[in-house]
Amino acid sequence: MPINKFRALFDERFNASGSSTYRQTNVQQVSAQVGQDGLLSEQLLSTGTVDIAPAPLSPDPIGDQIGRASTAAVSFQAASISFSSGSSALNSTDRAALKQVVKLHQEFGGHVRVIGHSSQRTRDMDSNSHRLVNFQVSLDRATAVSMELTRLGVPALAVLVDARSDNEPLSYEYMPAGEADNRRADVYIEF
Repeated sequence: MPINKFRALFDERFNASGSSTYRQTNVQQVSAQVGQDGLLSEQLLSTGTVDIAPAPLSPDPIGDQIGRASTAAVSFQAASISFSSGSSALNSTDRAALKQVVKLHQEFGGHVRVIGHSSQRTRDMDSNSHRLVNFQVSLDRATAVSMELTRLGVPALAVLVDARSDNEPLSYEYMPAGEADNRRADVYIEF
């Protein structure tokens, strides 16, 4: 995939995600040549104000494999997988969307973060059981997506799994369509 197509795809998905990790700032553009043993030389291309530049992200509570905080400068939503009520099963449409995520990861690397969500509706139960059930459902959804990504070729160490229960709804659940919007797993690619 040519870089201009990737930038267009990134811009489209970044703008659609509604979140911004960027701010206006003064940056230097640097050209670097890389050899087999690492960075050989850097050459200053330009200095000036640009419209966007990475802003510091809050540390990842999970961190990477050796305990450091995540240093992702860019994160964009690559897919959103919808689920039936109480389900974590993937269908053929979901698998096709995940194949596209795998292609992006193979082309550009980085980490793939899968965040599972649930709707706020459960059977009549006490609040502790409600929270536990919704957390488990969101974790099951994120796990199902991460296992499919791994099966399709993303290395397991490059997949991060998170469960948010019903704490980050997209829609109000006055109608069944709103409830359906919240039964999902969001897939992000982070660099």
